[in-house]
Amino acid sequence: MKNLILTSMAAMALLLPGLGVATPAHAKLEYNTRYPISFTQFISCAGETLSVNGNLHVLFSLETDASGGSHITFHGNSQGLSGEGLSSGTRYRAVDVFTQTVYVGAPLPVKIALTETHRFVGQGAGSDLWSHYNIDTTINANGNMTASVTNFTMDCG
Repeated sequence: MKNLILTSMAAMALLLPGLGVATPAHAKLEYNTRYPISFTQFISCAGETLSVNGNLHVLFSLETDASGGSHITFHGNSQGLSGEGLSSGTRYRAVDVFTQTVYVGAPLPVKIALTETHRFVGQGAGSDLWSHYNIDTTINANGNMTASVTNFTMDCG
């Protein structure tokens, strides 16, 4: 999952090469993609390891305004993303839509903090799981971006 998020942030970096440089008012860039996801994670509250596979669809957009600032939007949803408990065989299906919008004003550097939560609906009552993580991003004075995923957890809910 961490690699997925970092890949997503790298895709956003494709949108940012002109950040911090004078651009025409209302210039807009979009990047629409799907990321394959495959990972296993031990879920302590469930007492077993969950295997997750499927796709995450993400639309990144960047729009500059007349003052040189940038409006960055991440919009996405799970597509065929599901999991299975390796011990119990319990199946889960991700059902989520997420949108994050940030404004980055000139001058650089800037820091952006995002929080994501995704729901995995399980078979039967009370078997849902939630994934939570933070993405901390820095865009330095040269427009180079770094991102790290912190606090990745999956909880029963």
